Amino acid sequence: MQCDAQATDWSGGRAIAFRIKSAQPSRISVSFIDRHRVVYTSWTDLKGGDWEQVRIPFDTVRPNPYFQPPDAKKGSPIDVSDVRFIAFAPQDKAAGRLTIDRFALVK
Repeated sequence: MQCDAQATDWSGGRAIAFRIKSAQPSRISVSFIDRHRVVYTSWTDLKGGDWEQVRIPFDTVRPNPYFQPPDAKKGSPIDVSDVRFIAFAPQDKAAGRLTIDRFALVK
C-alpha cells in the first residue's frame, strides 16, 4: 500500500513512527524514495492481535538491496528533504489484514 506524503520535507524529523495492528504475527516492509531517488527500506516483525508502536529512525534504514530505480544516485547520503510517499508491504504469503494509524515524523 502506497500513501502520498502530505508534507514532502521530512528533514525536521529523525524517524518515522506509526501504530499498526496485524490480525496475525507477520512481517512488513516500510519503504520510501529520498531526494536522490534511492529506495530506503526497513523490515519489521509484528506480534499480531494488538496495536503496536513502530519507530524507524532514519539512521537505521538502508538502501533496498532488491530494487533501485535506474536514476537512483546510489552512494549518496540519505536526504529526506523530498519524500513523496511511503509504502507498506506485507511480506507474508498468506492473506491477512493490517491497520495503520497515527503516522508521524518524530525527533
